[in-house]
Amino acid sequence: MWRRAEETGAEVAVMMFHSSELMPGGSPYRPTSASIRDLHACLDWFFGYVRDSGGQFTGLTEAAHEIAGRPDLKVRTL
Repeated sequence: MWRRAEETGAEVAVMMFHSSELMPGGSPYRPTSASIRDLHACLDWFFGYVRDSGGQFTGLTEAAHEIAGRPDLKVRTL
């Protein structure tokens, strides 16, 4: 997703998931503790990649305030 956002020149990218996806069995895609550890490793890599690519992180509330102050930003789905 991040590469696609970069390619399109997006100024904001949003990544969301339910907290239940972070516990074993909370999602059919992550049934075990080992699968959750794999997810954490994947997220660690992803966030490092984004940071190393110049991305910045913020919470949803802060992002909403930033976006509200920028009527020039266009919302699109990647």
